Amino acid sequence: VVNVGEGLAYGGTGDVVGGGIYATESIGQVAAFNADIRGYIIANEFIENIYVKDGSLVGARVGTLTTFAESVFYNNVFQPSDIEEDASTADDGEVDPNNPDAAFTFTPHYSLKNLSVSGNGGILGSQIIVGDFQNIAVDGFGILQSTISALSQFNPSGRVTTTGLGLRDSTLDIGGSLSGVYVKGMGELLDVRRYNAGVRQAERSRYDAQSGRWLDLTTDLHRFLGTSRGTSKVSGVTNAGILEDTVITGVGNLGSVEAYLIRDGVENDIQPNLVPFPMRIFMGTSTGKIKATNAILGLKLVTGRVDLVTAGGNMQNTQIDATGRIGDIVVGRNIRGTTSISAKGPQGSINRIYARGSMYGGIESAVSINSIEVGTLGGDPAKGIRALNRIESLRVGGDVVTGTYVRAAKGMGTLFVGGNIQSGSKISARSFGATTILGTNNGQVVIE
Repeated sequence: VVNVGEGLAYGGTGDVVGGGIYATESIGQVAAFNADIRGYIIANEFIENIYVKDGSLVGARVGTLTTFAESVFYNNVFQPSDIEEDASTADDGEVDPNNPDAAFTFTPHYSLKNLSVSGNGGILGSQIIVGDFQNIAVDGFGILQSTISALSQFNPSGRVTTTGLGLRDSTLDIGGSLSGVYVKGMGELLDVRRYNAGVRQAERSRYDAQSGRWLDLTTDLHRFLGTSRGTSKVSGVTNAGILEDTVITGVGNLGSVEAYLIRDGVENDIQPNLVPFPMRIFMGTSTGKIKATNAILGLKLVTGRVDLVTAGGNMQNTQIDATGRIGDIVVGRNIRGTTSISAKGPQGSINRIYARGSMYGGIESAVSINSIEVGTLGGDPAKGIRALNRIESLRVGGDVVTGTYVRAAKGMGTLFVGGNIQSGSKISARSFGATTILGTNNGQVVIE
């Protein structure tokens, strides 16, 4: 057991091994009480437990690496996925002789069992690269501007849990599979001053007391959030439970992603983010559940299969692409026109689309759609709703508005419209089952 006392100091920069805690085999436990971890914690085999109470990981580097020299690469700004996709190695695994440095790849063989931060701290501007992990939990300000990589193809029970400001501007490169990502909170307005002084140095200086460098988004909460000592609570910025501008990738299965609000933070970014979908989830095999208690205001989901995507409020600026089956899309308010939902491939069916309010987004299924139920149906005819096979049930509580286009290539089971079908809208199918239009039909309901 290593107790860091007053803290683990900044590890330094440059092409040398930085200051920190190193083990040629394993590290049992590293503990910090009322202290920050800013240096390196590196083991050649595995790390059992890192526990921080009333302190933070700030610019920390945690890893299970084959050699200590590999930790030098922590000083470079990179995403682990960039290394995985590096074309400098040949397909047969041989190193390109023109790029011998490519031999330095991150292929850890051991895991991090538990990393826990509680009290008034969190994880900021840190990098964690391990083989796999069991649990990373933050009960403080959250995980911000950080990278977590589990490069093993087997990480089925791993989970990431955070409270406070949530999970923002980070990368979870999980290699294989992950049990879940849980961002807890109900949108409460938080005061940044409640968190430990080590991540609020901007209240008294422009420089980091540890490194002597300028404070920036990776070392100070005020710099990250755009807040200050005098303006430490900002609605829409310092709210709890937000999953924002985070990339979650893996080749296997993702169990659950849950947050109060899922969004891209373009409107709140201190530095402009030019990526079309800064909030992205890419999972090769399947995604179980994505749940936003409030709303989904920016998300790109690419996966093999997805069982459930649900938002209590609106869904907008969202793209859902599955190469297999999409289960249920359930939205408490409106599906905006900036949303598209697509199920492709031979298993590309959609079970249910539900919006209590309006639905203006585009929907496409390579097979069939079992059920669509919305309050108002509208949209861009270039997008529309298309099923290459059947739509079993389409129920609209109110109007089908001008510009709507629906096509069921091999037939529609039930069509119910509680209001009017406005002019300039079209619903077509090879055949229709029970059809009920309670209002006026000024559009087209066509068998073709």
